[in-house]
Amino acid sequence: VTHMVFVTNGTLAYYYVINGAILNDKIRAGHWAAELVLWSKHPEHCNAFVAETNCDVCLLHAAEFRDSVLKHRNVLAGIVKYAAAFVQEALNVSKRCRKQAVVCNDRELARERLVCAFDYLLQSFGGHK
Repeated sequence: VTHMVFVTNGTLAYYYVINGAILNDKIRAGHWAAELVLWSKHPEHCNAFVAETNCDVCLLHAAEFRDSVLKHRNVLAGIVKYAAAFVQEALNVSKRCRKQAVVCNDRELARERLVCAFDYLLQSFGGHK
């Protein structure tokens, strides 16, 4: 796995097996999958995504993302804090099923991670607390 996937239009399905049962999660427009590839040097292989409708997707190459992040040291501390929180969430999800960590894409949890990780920037601009 080398890319994070953003669905901009349509719906992707991600199929996996738990206790012999085939399950799937839907990744709809405005959501994403495989974020773990950004934060893990050797992410576990995930199953294929299947388009359930005509889809438009945007791919974010993990290695290029990491190279870009390293060029912006002023936000690196926040990115590391966000990544640590995301990895912890993915570990918690993977306790139920390792394949489900691919679809850790809850918008509210992502927003909370962002606010916590970049609180220092928000405070410096007077936009938080």
